[in-house]
Amino acid sequence: MLCIGNTGRETMDKRTDRRGDTLREPRIRPDRQQQWDALTPEEKERHLKKIRTMNVIKYLVVALQIAAIFYYSKVAMDMKDKRQRQAELDYERMQAEGITQAQLDEMKLEQFQFSLYDPLDNPDAPVGSEHRDAGRDYEIDLGRGVTLEMVWIPPGYFDMGSTQSSDEQPVHRVQLDGFWLGRYEVTNAQYRRFDYRHHTKKFHSQDFDGDDQPASRISPEEAEGFCAWLSRKTGNTFALPTEAQWEYACRAGSVGDAYWPAGDSVCTSANVADQSIDGAFPGWRMTSQVDCKDGFAGTAPVGSFPPNPWELYDMIGNVDEICADRYDWDFYSRPMASSKNPSGPIEELADRGRVARGGSWAGFPSDWRSASRTQLISDFQLGPFQGFRVCRNATPRKGADEVMSTVKQTGDNETQD
Repeated sequence: MLCIGNTGRETMDKRTDRRGDTLREPRIRPDRQQQWDALTPEEKERHLKKIRTMNVIKYLVVALQIAAIFYYSKVAMDMKDKRQRQAELDYERMQAEGITQAQLDEMKLEQFQFSLYDPLDNPDAPVGSEHRDAGRDYEIDLGRGVTLEMVWIPPGYFDMGSTQSSDEQPVHRVQLDGFWLGRYEVTNAQYRRFDYRHHTKKFHSQDFDGDDQPASRISPEEAEGFCAWLSRKTGNTFALPTEAQWEYACRAGSVGDAYWPAGDSVCTSANVADQSIDGAFPGWRMTSQVDCKDGFAGTAPVGSFPPNPWELYDMIGNVDEICADRYDWDFYSRPMASSKNPSGPIEELADRGRVARGGSWAGFPSDWRSASRTQLISDFQLGPFQGFRVCRNATPRKGADEVMSTVKQTGDNETQD
């Protein structure tokens, strides 16, 4: 290969190519001059064009580097502005709820000085029957032999989040008032009392429309519509659970990845993507994620697996459960996340989509944990993966009454007794 420069830089003498563009004759190293002179004019021209092309590429690379620096600087500034605005909104919201500056500073400090606690050392820990006397389980008659069971969840504290995923950090202490939560995921039979037209439809020839199977292919708006209908029917305010309520109830005093004992098989504890799905859905790429069988290729009838310590069924697996909160991957880093009864990020600044919890029959092992968070995709009807369960607060949740006025009235679809 001909080397024409002696320092990596070439000194050019002007010449003109056939298109009229100005090129430059390089100054050749003395020991290479003879090789240069032996080249034909066409070869020299090609060589000079190659030099020009390489120089253009160098300039473009430098320009792209400069543009990247400006771009990421702007992104960093935008994120800083967003965090600052979010902090201001959180502060205004806390002030409106009567939280003092000292309490706000204490919440910020707790984000960095938390420690996993032993429930036995905490008199307010959510473990033990003495707290369950504050409320009672009860049953709602939806008509035509269909009922909905509610379980009392005692007030208490717990450490929310985990270190396994960036959107689950930091782990932070949360305090919650008592509330009621559905013992099971809302079933097709229960949902059809609200909307008789509901039909889950088949998925790759498998049926998901059984009365005892969880209602799926449900949007967050439809789930809130069911809650509003149930509120009108009973005179009590029902809503989707917040993320904090859901994780607190799912853990039921446990501090591990899941509520069942560490040595138990996931296939005997929850309906997950096990070997039962292999070959059950022709043309679908999903395969088993664990080497065992739970006996259900799709959703299982609710209550088919053992409950958690607070008698809640299918908190992990079966269907992803829609929560009231909007998804924001770094919400846990904000002071509002550690407030009492946190209700999620400010909606206008949250990323698109709701939070879903618990994983599903077609999820991945990383989803089958008490702390796992999933952002719902916009096209919720891709498959029968999302469902929900209802929540009723002993103390009305701030803003919960608005659900009654903002959700579209759906009484025309209600099944008549």
